[in-house]
Amino acid sequence: MRKDKENYKLNKIDEVRNLKKEDKIYVNDVNDVNDVNDANDEIKIIKQNEAIRKNDEKNKEKETLVDNDFDEQAIENLDIVDDDNLKVSDKIESLNEMEIIVKDIVFAEFSRLIDTIEDDFILNYNKKRYNFLLSQLDELVTATMVFVSSFESKSGFAIERVAERVARVRYGEKNVPSIINPRGLEHNIQAEVVNGQIIVTDIDLDHGTLKGEIAKFRASNIATGRGKNRKGSGVTQESIKELIPIGQEYKIDEIKIKPVDLAFYDGEDWNILELKAGGDLDSSNAPSNIEKLLSIYTGVNVENAKVYFATLYNKDGEGNTWTGAVKKHMAYPEMFLIGKDLWNKILPKGISYKRFTELYKIALEEIDLNERIKSMIRSALE
Repeated sequence: MRKDKENYKLNKIDEVRNLKKEDKIYVNDVNDVNDVNDANDEIKIIKQNEAIRKNDEKNKEKETLVDNDFDEQAIENLDIVDDDNLKVSDKIESLNEMEIIVKDIVFAEFSRLIDTIEDDFILNYNKKRYNFLLSQLDELVTATMVFVSSFESKSGFAIERVAERVARVRYGEKNVPSIINPRGLEHNIQAEVVNGQIIVTDIDLDHGTLKGEIAKFRASNIATGRGKNRKGSGVTQESIKELIPIGQEYKIDEIKIKPVDLAFYDGEDWNILELKAGGDLDSSNAPSNIEKLLSIYTGVNVENAKVYFATLYNKDGEGNTWTGAVKKHMAYPEMFLIGKDLWNKILPKGISYKRFTELYKIALEEIDLNERIKSMIRSALE
């Protein structure tokens, strides 16, 4: 009999699961009152749980809507490029002919850069998103970090191309060639296939002994001491001429090539530059960078050549003394072109470094960088 009552109770519970909230179970058999009371209690619990669940779902929907609105508003407010109130078309209209040429160079190279960043932005964002070390960061913060990281790592080549092209505007195509060959060596390399700039030489710059000679020259002229007792590096524009006859001892009957960051003839001298963004090399990398630059100089092998360690901006701030491990290995400031000194050396006459930074900003506004960044972030957060 107990088993029958249990089955009755379970059946009643199943029957009432679909009852409306105000429905109750009534019985005539007084012996079944306890069982039905239990069933009614079960109904109340089920209805209460259902109400709680629906309420939670509504709250979650509201939270999601609020979060999405916040994210969209945050994205909309995101301005990585500081636009002012003037229309970019008005700014461009006020430029003179030379300023337009320089602005267009920046526009072309950085448009190509942004295209590249867009192509792999979502992939790079997902890599960061899967990094548990960044799991506590807001998604918008992470997406912005991805753009800044990509822009910083890839902009070096773009700005090098800008430097090369503006140097051609100032000094002419002939004096900023793709192939640096001041000694007129015979070769069959086509300038059209060269990416960037190279030197051609008949000196075996890969010879181990010659590499050792160049390293020895650098090390023997290293800066020593500190403060008032400091003696600067002996690697000067005059002392490096010692490498010319040393290099001639390693001549070979074939043509070797070496890439160079930037090289141009200013009417008197060939200028050979090692270009870095901010130039913040650590002490372990500085010697090899200088030896590479001295090796290129040895390969060019003419007395009317100068070498410079150059940076695209002063990491310590324009107007401040640049600091870096490289100063230990080359005479400062003689062998350096830092920030504005570099740009003033290669920009067309009449365009200062300050004006160049303004043209750069106009070019980025013309690219519509802010909106393209927002579009990238939206696509990543979808």
